[in-house]
Amino acid sequence: MTEDAAPPPGGGADMATHSLPQEVNGDTSNGIDTSALASGGPMRSLLDVMLERQNELASKRKTKEAMVNRITLVGTVASSAKAHSAEDAKVFFLDCVQDVSHTGCLVVYPGAVLLVLELEAGVQLDCLRKIANAVRASETFETVRIVSSTEDVPFNAFSSLVTAFVAQENAKPEPIDEEVMVKSLSNINLKMLELGAHLSTLSGDELAKAVDSLNTAFPDLPTVDAVVSAAVTTAPPTLNEFLEIYDTPTDIELESEQVWPAPPMLAL
Repeated sequence: MTEDAAPPPGGGADMATHSLPQEVNGDTSNGIDTSALASGGPMRSLLDVMLERQNELASKRKTKEAMVNRITLVGTVASSAKAHSAEDAKVFFLDCVQDVSHTGCLVVYPGAVLLVLELEAGVQLDCLRKIANAVRASETFETVRIVSSTEDVPFNAFSSLVTAFVAQENAKPEPIDEEVMVKSLSNINLKMLELGAHLSTLSGDELAKAVDSLNTAFPDLPTVDAVVSAAVTTAPPTLNEFLEIYDTPTDIELESEQVWPAPPMLAL
């Protein structure tokens, strides 16, 4: 009588019928699709996985709440245009963003403006180009500078475009010192975000009353001196300089182009 031979350690005919572990049997509970490994097919590259997830996030943003870009501008008003009202300034800027969804706050001072614009991602540069063209064609503003530009903001600070006039006379402020420039510009931006949070708690008559007397309703509102100082400081980019940086093709200069005599061309 003979005995059946024991299968060799670690192998044998039964190996072909063993089930694959859960983690390689097409399981996706951990967020990774391993069906290709289970079936013996080609595995997807990391790039394919990242592109797929990026498309999923884009679809969620479209169906839920799109990310926004927030930009803060300051400007000085020409002497001949200082008599213009806040409504005139609102119409001026609304013409540049009327075709896109937008929120924000426009504060008009005697001789200066402070504007926070919240726009859908992807349309910011188009709107800034329109504003730049309108500024060039108008004699209303002497200069417009970018205080802050933030992309992919997960929430809006303002629920609509709020417009207010603040009757403060400026004392011909000087440009901001370089040592405190970043802090001063950041303070303007942060105070406007705090203003948005404050206004979001109001509605109806309370909101209208606060906007009519914004300086009283929100004492921390940036002063006209702070706004004009930011506008006359040369370090923050003007609107045109900002567009030159972010809205023009990159001009790459190679080190080999900076030497003389020029190196011989490669013979291909």
